[in-house]
Amino acid sequence: MNFFKNEYQSFNDTFVMNYCNIPLDGTFYVPQGVCFINNYAIISCYDYKKLNNSVLFVCTKDSHKTVYLDGKMHCGGIAYHEKSDSLFVTGVGIDNKSFINRYCGKKVIDAKDLSTVTVEEIICVDTDNSLYSTAAKHSSPSYLSIYKDNLYVGNYIDYSLSKKHKGIIKKYKILSDCSLSKSYDTYLNPYSNTQGICIYEYYGNLYYIFSRSFGRKNNSLLNICTLEEGEFKTKNTIVLPSMLEQVNIHNNNLAVIFESCARCYSKTCISNNSYVYLLNLKKLLKINDTKECFYKGSNILFRARSVEITGKLDI
Repeated sequence: MNFFKNEYQSFNDTFVMNYCNIPLDGTFYVPQGVCFINNYAIISCYDYKKLNNSVLFVCTKDSHKTVYLDGKMHCGGIAYHEKSDSLFVTGVGIDNKSFINRYCGKKVIDAKDLSTVTVEEIICVDTDNSLYSTAAKHSSPSYLSIYKDNLYVGNYIDYSLSKKHKGIIKKYKILSDCSLSKSYDTYLNPYSNTQGICIYEYYGNLYYIFSRSFGRKNNSLLNICTLEEGEFKTKNTIVLPSMLEQVNIHNNNLAVIFESCARCYSKTCISNNSYVYLLNLKKLLKINDTKECFYKGSNILFRARSVEITGKLDI
């Protein structure tokens, strides 16, 4: 880990292991999503130069391979549904058309290094534009999560636009033929800058964990919530290193990745973290960090230098 022991105390207190390295190997890929198929960590990345197809890195502690997706879209969050062996991947393609690609999980695991997997189905979740406002920056589906047989799909809204545009999460049923239900539940996302969500059951209660990133010079946040009468209620706020991306559940741990290791960010961000990290969820749910972050005019100390925050983020 490339940050000091006493920095980000909640991270250090709950840290379990570096599950695997993100094998960027000098490329221009940017990590976006992480999920697990058995004991393989699947990491989605897009090429910020837009020269190469998006990729999935299929990793274990000791090995990795690169599997190309069949397109140069800006891929985002990923989620795996074991019952249907479906790997769902968000993407934005030509003319900013947004969609979710469904791939066969077994084909991804069995694919040879540097081979390409073909999409099984393209699912458009915003054809009626009821979820994603075309006027909002980053309005396409950007993150996914699966809990039991339900697929949660959400979009990214920057805090500077949060007064005009609210993020929304749709909950679809995954049907026996691997398709998504036509009907869905809709939830208003109270948080700007959401990069991922996952759901964890703890002592009979469901907790919704939102990961949020505020650029290379600011801390990231985890918001721990319950869902009460259709609304997310904040129970805890936890500070993590900068440039947090998707989070996911693996064996009662919270898997986290950061895009700070990407070539375009690594030299300018306040922390540089190049692994899939596992955090102890039971400890994490009990930890409460300071909430006095990201308010206009405040100075946040990062490694003996202060960074002034402009604007106000509603956390």
